[in-house]
Amino acid sequence: MPDLNARIKQLIYLINARLPTEKAHGYQICKMCEAFALNGVKVSLVHPYRRQSDAGLVGRTVFDYYGVKHVFKVQTLKNWDVVLLDRFIPARIFTPIFFAHAFIWGCYAASVARGFKADLYFTRDSAVAFWLVRMGLPTVYEAHVDPKRAQRWLLKTMVHHPALRLVVVLTSFLQKRFMQLGFSAEKVIVLPDGVDLDLFQGLSSKADCRRRLGLPLDRPIIGYIRMLDLWMFVQDRREEDMIWRFFVFHRREKGYSGTVEVVAEIWRGW
Repeated sequence: MPDLNARIKQLIYLINARLPTEKAHGYQICKMCEAFALNGVKVSLVHPYRRQSDAGLVGRTVFDYYGVKHVFKVQTLKNWDVVLLDRFIPARIFTPIFFAHAFIWGCYAASVARGFKADLYFTRDSAVAFWLVRMGLPTVYEAHVDPKRAQRWLLKTMVHHPALRLVVVLTSFLQKRFMQLGFSAEKVIVLPDGVDLDLFQGLSSKADCRRRLGLPLDRPIIGYIRMLDLWMFVQDRREEDMIWRFFVFHRREKGYSGTVEVVAEIWRGW
């Protein structure tokens, strides 16, 4: 959006999530807020109070935990933390309770956010998006997963509403799924998650890193770290102490096969 600053002066990002969180979605949310703010937009990140389940995150802010610039505001709204019930009741009972709470909190959060009189409201939560649109607030909904059941119902109610300005999806598959729900191709755009290349400046070359870990130099490798807390854990340790799995795809005559070979599994220090 080259003219983002010219058209949008204030943006409210609403998310029903614990922040900071060791899960990767928290980092993505805060990097989005940082990026909007660095484009000259006044940004407020609004989220509910939740008990911090990770003792290592008590007292931490999103700015010092994720390392994002202090260029946007963070506001915590009142909330009854139903997530605490998850360990005490069966999933078949907890799931509808969680959805009902998310639906009610979405109404409350949208009502509070309406008072900001912002130019644009951004969310990853279908319940929040539902209420923002119902209140006639200009809304962008970002979809990361294929909507199921109740989410599908909520989204279908927004298909033709003029307040829903855009649906951002991560993949072309999700774009097709939303078009099947009735959204027009013009309203659904594909924008995959990005990467902050500044974080990778001054690092050793790919070949040097592979040599240090004893990995093959001539084949593509996919590395996967499941949780952000693992990344935070390994930041202060040597590469040899990282806990990860490397998968190497073998090249065959007709491209890459579906078979994978685990070539390294390092468990020290965990």
